[in-house]
Amino acid sequence: MQVMLSVAAFPKQKGRREERKRGQMSNLARYLSILFFAGAAMSVVPVGADAEDLPINPTVMQATIRETICAYGWTKTVRPPYSVTNRIKSELLRRVGLTDADKSRFELDHIIPLSLGGAPSDPRNLRLQPWTEAGEKDQLEACLPRLVCDGRLTLDQARRAIWTNWRKLFKEVSCSGLDVHSDNARTFGARFR
Repeated sequence: MQVMLSVAAFPKQKGRREERKRGQMSNLARYLSILFFAGAAMSVVPVGADAEDLPINPTVMQATIRETICAYGWTKTVRPPYSVTNRIKSELLRRVGLTDADKSRFELDHIIPLSLGGAPSDPRNLRLQPWTEAGEKDQLEACLPRLVCDGRLTLDQARRAIWTNWRKLFKEVSCSGLDVHSDNARTFGARFR
């Protein structure tokens, strides 16, 4: 069984500005809930994407978010050193037939970001991401943890949403307006486009 989601399923709210904001946040939560519950049936779920198989930091769970991802600066405490990430990046480049001369074209991306408790150095959680798309994903990486910390999403919902298909999620969600305290050092919020 496949589940298809469309932007039409989540129309923009009309009316006063505050009512629209509440409606849009409700739409975001509904979208992510559907994505979470239907995830196993969706074709965008990577192989081995069961919740217990996701490459996550075992110390980060819903019960510990206040001491981990919601604590200012926490991701800096788990981020691998440059020497480690540089080595991993070189290995990934070689696997796809590129050389170290191509390093500047890519960011080493944590698919589930550290700000959502993604595993810092698990190879399943690391990929080469062209810089041309990094800015879009960085917006989600700043926005989703804030929604988790504010109690608007569960940690597992946010992880699964970004793991299954972050590009689709980015098309559905725009991040602007929330006060975000992530290592991305940007201010974003969430609303439907």
